[in-house]
Amino acid sequence: MTDVLFYQNYTYVADISAIVLCVSYWLLLHSSYAVREKSLIIFKTGTVSLMMATVCSISFHVVIAQITESRRLLIYVLHDGMYLFLILTFVLLCNYFGALLKLEERPARLLGAVSWGGYAVFAFFEIGSPFTRLGFYIDTDLMVHQNFYFEPFRFAYIYYCIVLVVVLFAYRKRFVQKMFRCLWGILLLSFGMVALEAQNVSTSYSCMAFLLPYMGALFLFHYTSYDRETGTLDAGAFDSYLRDVGNDDFSVIFMGFPETNLKKIPELSRTILTFAENYFKTFCLFRLQDDKLALVYQRLNDKAEKNGKYNIRKTYEHVCKQHGLSYRVLIVHADGRLRETGEYLALDEFMEEKIPLGTVYECQNKDITEYLKAFYILGELRDINAHCDLEDERVKVYCQPVLNTRTNRFASAEALMRLELPETGIVYPDQFIPMAERHEYIHTLSKIILNKTCRQIKRLEQEGYEIDRVSVNFSILEFRRKEFCKDVMDIICQNEIPYEKVAIELTESWNETEFDNIKNTITGLQKLGIKFYLDDFGTGYSNFERIIGLPIDVIKFDRSLTILAGKNAESRYMVGSFSDIFKNSHYEILFEGVENEKDEDQCKQMNALYLQGYKYSKPIPIEELTRFLGRAV
Repeated sequence: MTDVLFYQNYTYVADISAIVLCVSYWLLLHSSYAVREKSLIIFKTGTVSLMMATVCSISFHVVIAQITESRRLLIYVLHDGMYLFLILTFVLLCNYFGALLKLEERPARLLGAVSWGGYAVFAFFEIGSPFTRLGFYIDTDLMVHQNFYFEPFRFAYIYYCIVLVVVLFAYRKRFVQKMFRCLWGILLLSFGMVALEAQNVSTSYSCMAFLLPYMGALFLFHYTSYDRETGTLDAGAFDSYLRDVGNDDFSVIFMGFPETNLKKIPELSRTILTFAENYFKTFCLFRLQDDKLALVYQRLNDKAEKNGKYNIRKTYEHVCKQHGLSYRVLIVHADGRLRETGEYLALDEFMEEKIPLGTVYECQNKDITEYLKAFYILGELRDINAHCDLEDERVKVYCQPVLNTRTNRFASAEALMRLELPETGIVYPDQFIPMAERHEYIHTLSKIILNKTCRQIKRLEQEGYEIDRVSVNFSILEFRRKEFCKDVMDIICQNEIPYEKVAIELTESWNETEFDNIKNTITGLQKLGIKFYLDDFGTGYSNFERIIGLPIDVIKFDRSLTILAGKNAESRYMVGSFSDIFKNSHYEILFEGVENEKDEDQCKQMNALYLQGYKYSKPIPIEELTRFLGRAV
């Protein structure tokens, strides 16, 4: 066996440089911005392992230069520590790229097994070298032996090179090509250093060679976290950045460019960066979506702040005019109530509907208060939807009684939805229905209202009250659900009331492609005895012929038409003509918004079979409906 004593050609310069660089990396990560995620934790652990390997390497070469029997164990410990920490560094590098690539569960588990299983095997042979005498060992005469061909570290290095190459090649499409080429260049340089070191019988550059991939990863994936195409920081960096600044005094400028792909106009980002450099000392620019940027900067004094806002407007007007773009800008200052990063983003989305295009708007305290209320309501809606408890106490049923003009009695009503929440009290539909529809929670709310309404109808009948029916509003979105009819039938059956005691109200806000589906749904439920109301006629934009084509039972004229009819003779004639058409087409007519006797009289003259409005009652808890109902004889 030929001994090749690598340690004899050792120089301290490279290892000392590696320690200095590791410390520098830690200082950079601590003092500048990097995304706090799993891959960064592995990255930091890898640099610690590498620094430990470097310390062991320096100590080993110092101690072995004056070998004695008493130092034999220390030499073994330092030698094993140097190589075990180097192998561990490679293991962590493999797992680092696995985390960076966001591998699926099975590939991630396989990579972990291959890398850590290999480490256990190589550690066993490395520590066992004094006994197997296949690698490094010291004989009884204190002679040092080292076999190049059976050194466990050499096998480990080749093994992990293969693992790393396979992982990176298999998932190469998850990298931007430019970054992928850069990464390969760094790895090849690292492999070349180890090969050159072996050829020159030295161990001086092992730690430095392992440091190169970490150096590349730091600048490619952490130190900048840049969007690969626009040069801005990405959305993930924005989340982490705002968590890191915490309660510091900062502001965020959200810049929206509707229907614009910022990747296709990189000069736009550069213009904004130039603007930021001129007005802000400390800032970061993020691309949150294809059409949205966010600039985070430290708060300035009042004068600088005022100048900055003025120039923001000038900059956007100039740039957007140049590129033919529309824009919407929201300035948000740090607020203790917006504790989580996501709340700043959600606030921007909330304000989008309120800010017209071509506007630079500074968020006010009332805006944040309004948003936080909406955010709280949305959280409650999410919880209501998740539990889907048909008896949920937070969902309240109110109703408004309906007068039958033929019998001059109240025997029907419209069920109305309210929320009663711990922090806000009663919440009205205009505050939560759009939210519930947007987040697809509306069907759960409708089922709760239907269930509670059916339960109340059953109670009224058991107590001897006359009740023809109660109508329940359903969003047109719910008619698209395959289970809609089944859900309605199940709830009515479970409450053991006749189908004809329930009516369903829908608005005319559907599109042409939904017509056949809505018609089939109505027809199917009508056969069971359920009546259908067309709600808010006069506010939608559906084709009049399509409305006539639906098998609706009752047309509800919106309050706006009731008001319009009272303005003048021409308006009265127009509304009355619509009413005549529906009556002649065998629809029943209901007028909403009746507030006085004048309204009542004119609506009766326009074929009104049913009347509803504040003249008779404001919306009341459904339990109070008994005040309007008569008892069966």
